[in-house]
Amino acid sequence: PEYPGGFPHHGDNYVVDAGNPGLDNTNFEYGSGPSVRVVVEAKPGDFTLHMSFPGGVSGIPSSDHYDDQVDHYINNQYDEFWYYEKDVAAHGKEHVVFEP
Repeated sequence: PEYPGGFPHHGDNYVVDAGNPGLDNTNFEYGSGPSVRVVVEAKPGDFTLHMSFPGGVSGIPSSDHYDDQVDHYINNQYDEFWYYEKDVAAHGKEHVVFEP
């Protein structure tokens, strides 16, 4: 509710924290930005993944995770995300099985 039009944030074309103001040199407003921010720490034979979403990790408005990333996203902070199955299983809060 605090940001009904999105999450205002500085940025420009061609930068890590993209703000996409377009290519008009006199228009400094922007209408879109990144849908996810990702930082990967690469190590020999392994990596650590950090991400932030402009909202949350769930698309369900009634979920606790619908907007749990807003403060991190606005403040350029990231949470660790797990890629390997063993790590996802160790940190997961819910297990959902989809079948045809």
